[in-house]
Amino acid sequence: MILHLTRRLIGLNIHILLTQQVWFHKLANMSTSPSLVTNFSQQLQSFKLPFYSIEIFPPSTESGLNNLKNFLSDIRKYRPLFCAITSKSTSRTSENETGSRFELARMIIKNYGFDILLHLTCSDMMDSNQGRKILSEAKKSGIKYIFALQGDNFKPAEPREFNHAIDIVKFIRKEFSNDFIIAVAGYPDGHPSSPSFKQDIAHLKAKVDAGADIVISQFFFNVDTFAKFVRCCRSADIKAPILPGIFTFSSYKSFTRMINTTKVPVSNELLMKIESKSQADQQIKQFAIKTSTQLCLNLVNQGLCPGLHFFSLNQDASLHVIEMVEPMIPRTTINQQLLRLSAQLEECVLQSETVIQKNASPIIVQEETPKIIC
Repeated sequence: MILHLTRRLIGLNIHILLTQQVWFHKLANMSTSPSLVTNFSQQLQSFKLPFYSIEIFPPSTESGLNNLKNFLSDIRKYRPLFCAITSKSTSRTSENETGSRFELARMIIKNYGFDILLHLTCSDMMDSNQGRKILSEAKKSGIKYIFALQGDNFKPAEPREFNHAIDIVKFIRKEFSNDFIIAVAGYPDGHPSSPSFKQDIAHLKAKVDAGADIVISQFFFNVDTFAKFVRCCRSADIKAPILPGIFTFSSYKSFTRMINTTKVPVSNELLMKIESKSQADQQIKQFAIKTSTQLCLNLVNQGLCPGLHFFSLNQDASLHVIEMVEPMIPRTTINQQLLRLSAQLEECVLQSETVIQKNASPIIVQEETPKIIC
């Protein structure tokens, strides 16, 4: 039974890696400029796992824009797979932000070479005409990814054409086919407005079945929480790559604001440690960097994710986490991981056959599929 379970788990990992491989090659063959396709195709030949991705918001001041440029320059050496740009409706940016999100996206693509994931919420999408306009501009700007979200505090007075993230996913696939890689959100601790965790998983599966390519999770503080979430997703036949969201707060204020906004649960033990440092932001930041680093190492070492997605809030705390994680993690390509797992699977098959031969009997043994309890 142990050998059988091991074979199942290795086989599942191989399947997930193959899904990721297909996803990466889909990126390389998207309808974008030839130079980007060529560069990405070359990158795929030796693509290292885990990869990094970052989330930023459009700055509202010139000094904020300069700070963001410095942050992007520093993180460029770690070759993030994409840079996510939030929507006004999902960030604290003001209406007088410096330039449009498309201008920011074009600047990042041109100056730093990052692919862009554009947040698109139901608040952004008043109707189909506006949706076509936004997505056409995104395509024209060279944006490859769209993050389909309902948006924080989305409570329209009456039903609209786009009421849920799945409505955006369906619209993109219908109107723009495969012009974009579509990301959707997952919630390891459950969505705060969802009746149950089981229904939350079912809703996520519906978004993926509607055409989403990748899942980016809400942040969390316990690796076991994410591990359970991944198991439940795979048990529900959700095959899309799942990226863990990592939030490294840089002050007590940023911590409380994000917790109050997202309703992500915090253990009493962690809360006490944070509150004991609430008057010393530098201590808070160092504690958060250390905690996030250990979380990332646990995620990678347990093979729970193909990459790490950082909610940066335009702060350098996430950069410090990457700097600490980078020298401590094994870097392998997808093909190398497939070869290693295939060898392990073959060894398990041989061991199983040896055990069966040694314990040969007229009784027919029927193997059961191990059940995952969510």
